[in-house]
Amino acid sequence: MDNPLVRVEPGVFLWTIITFVVLLAVLRWKAWGPIVAAIEKREKVIRDAIDAAKKEREEAQRLVVEHKQTIDQARKDTARMIEQGRKDAETARAEMLEKSRHESREIVEAGRRQIERETRAAVQSLRSEAANLAVLAAGRIVKVSMDETAQKRIVDECLRDIGDASGSSGGQARS
Repeated sequence: MDNPLVRVEPGVFLWTIITFVVLLAVLRWKAWGPIVAAIEKREKVIRDAIDAAKKEREEAQRLVVEHKQTIDQARKDTARMIEQGRKDAETARAEMLEKSRHESREIVEAGRRQIERETRAAVQSLRSEAANLAVLAAGRIVKVSMDETAQKRIVDECLRDIGDASGSSGGQARS
């Protein structure tokens, strides 16, 4: 085994160990602190990011729950408003129906009163005409002798006068 790579030479071995120890001391003195500090800083950044992500996730979950509650409340409010609108519409409809019934009763009552007034006026007019005709007929009867033919003629004239008077007074009673 005469291979130069496998052969152990005490001088090279000693210098290799000394070089390694010096390199290790220099690295520990100059590089180890900054490398460890960078690793610790990176670890802290990652840990903070994980903590922030957890907090944001919790906040998002809280907001989702809050949003669901808001939506549920909005649905309840909407249903309540719709129901209130229905009740208000029903109340308004009932009020309008009652008002229209009241107005129709007033119109019918006013019509009845007017018919009664016109009926009274027509009856009064008929009474007045009847009285005038009775006076007229009595005046004619008194002037004429009372034979049957004369009475029949007077009654026919009175009836004709009543018919003429009714035709002319009917127009007066309506106006």
